[in-house]
Amino acid sequence: MDEISEPLTGPYPSEGELPLHGFVFRHILTESIKNSFAPENQFNPRLPEKPPGLSLNWDKYSSPESTLIQVGLQKHPIKEEFKDPSRFSVFKAKHSDIFDELGDDFSLIHTPGFKSNPPPFGFPNNRSHTDLNGDEEVRIKLREVFKIAEKPDMDSVKNTVVSIISEWKKNLEK
Repeated sequence: MDEISEPLTGPYPSEGELPLHGFVFRHILTESIKNSFAPENQFNPRLPEKPPGLSLNWDKYSSPESTLIQVGLQKHPIKEEFKDPSRFSVFKAKHSDIFDELGDDFSLIHTPGFKSNPPPFGFPNNRSHTDLNGDEEVRIKLREVFKIAEKPDMDSVKNTVVSIISEWKKNLEK
């Protein structure tokens, strides 16, 4: 895909299919982890009203710490409160391991998310967003590929989240 026909998402252009090197991250509710494996349902397709694809973060623009910060800046869809990043763990997988496990049965596409600047309260932008597209059988195999990442400094994560939310609130009051 050339630069001119490449879709733009806000100021973040899609970089298309991810290269073989590097990692992707996925946040998983810690209480659901069994024997260091994420349950299969954590790799299910999104809800029908959302676009297809398993939502991941690309390490070119993300890390385990920034993945958890992203979680902490999201409002829970039902409770209308911010998610607690300390309730989540981050799993990571090498792009090449995903390709080795799944062959040609999927695609791993950079799909950055941009809503506005500043982003809406509780709905952060995400330059690292990536979609893994494939059927349910493909997703079940992912459980074997994703490994738990080293836990980031949670004090740093929480302090960053509190600081950003505080700034958001100031902007809302203006």
